[in-house]
Amino acid sequence: MATFFNPEKSKQKKKKHLTLTVEKLDHELQGIARFQKQTVFLTGVLPSEVVQVEVPLKKGAVQGKVKKWVQRSESRIEPWCPHNESCGGCQTQYLSADMQVNEKQTAIDSLLKHVLKINDELPWQDPLRSNELSYRRRARLGVWYDKASRSYHVGFRAIGEKKISPIKRCGVLVKPFQDLPLWLAETLGHTKVRSALTHVEMIHADRAVLILRHTDTVSFEDKATINESAKQHDIELWGLDNENRLTCWNDPNSVLQLSYILPDQGIILFFESSDFIQVNELVNQKMVTQALDWLQPNADDQILDLFSGVGNFSLPLAKSAKRVIAVEGMPEMVEKASKNAGLNQLSNVSFYHDNLFEDFRKAKWYNEMTDITKVLLDPARAGAQLACEILSEGKIPHILYVSCNPQTLARDVTSFINKKYRIKKLGIIDMFPHTSHIETMVLFEKENLG
Repeated sequence: MATFFNPEKSKQKKKKHLTLTVEKLDHELQGIARFQKQTVFLTGVLPSEVVQVEVPLKKGAVQGKVKKWVQRSESRIEPWCPHNESCGGCQTQYLSADMQVNEKQTAIDSLLKHVLKINDELPWQDPLRSNELSYRRRARLGVWYDKASRSYHVGFRAIGEKKISPIKRCGVLVKPFQDLPLWLAETLGHTKVRSALTHVEMIHADRAVLILRHTDTVSFEDKATINESAKQHDIELWGLDNENRLTCWNDPNSVLQLSYILPDQGIILFFESSDFIQVNELVNQKMVTQALDWLQPNADDQILDLFSGVGNFSLPLAKSAKRVIAVEGMPEMVEKASKNAGLNQLSNVSFYHDNLFEDFRKAKWYNEMTDITKVLLDPARAGAQLACEILSEGKIPHILYVSCNPQTLARDVTSFINKKYRIKKLGIIDMFPHTSHIETMVLFEKENLG
């Protein structure tokens, strides 16, 4: 008789139940509580709240799950979105917008002081914010076809799950897209696309564009049905197939070209749908303006811009500097940024492609600059540790670091502090209100130059 392998049933992980008091929030607005010598992180709680939690039985820091509130904070407010309890989008609506920013700044202040071993008060500036609730000009929503009910779900992922949480309206999206989940789900109900459509990406720059990612062929009739609904909402519809071919469903011969403007600097930036741009238009403009204000570029400056993208900082800097060298890791964006420089009639900025996570001290672009006076770097969440170590070795008077991850920021800029740089200014950039995400701008100044 044949013998078959039978895997052992996974043992259920043991958990313990505790009643804890939340001490404070970290930079991601997670609550921190302690049990004996163990640190417990909790989502959706506020300082001083007492909660009953479920905690895994293991050593070290753990992620707990709130089962019940024993005592709620007076600072807790009612979420404004009806989908707040299920949608995994913006999950900090139980805090006022002011308190969100204040708590994040307090946590980052504590983190930087601890990692950098700073005892003095940090020179915090006013946070950069927008009063607009509808701030997201770019987002990706999932699409799921429910075979049982023969209906479509459009929305973000549910809290702590992979499935899509269907929503009718999203208040943080810019106005052309706020009702997108409802009308798209209803429109798809009149088609036969079924599971061929996996997600949609919305972009609002010079116009509203919706890109539908499909894994199978969509019929001409279904394209016409969806396109007609999109037209009624003044949205341009495009399809993206498995081979990453982007096709306009209204005009197959069209090529997708997008742009946004930095009105304060009189700059226009063209980009492709796959290129990175900041999702908050108003805060992005404030961020660029503040970077210029803090760095004060002048006709004698040779400025280095690392992780330069399509030129969001490079081109505004070039308007006042003697010369700007901009370096980016994505070759497509380097090409786009170079074209943007030409379109804005800026001849004193050069764009280079290089891997900034490797040693660039022998790179042509680095050695071309005989006297770098200022540096701006705006890396992704992974940070720029090696780049900071290299930059700290020189005598560059001013370095501006724009960070989207407080932990890698604290790690990276340790090099500057160790090499006698001091923090001259720093401030919060509230690019993603009502989420745990936060950005920080820090200006470093070299001490005892000359």
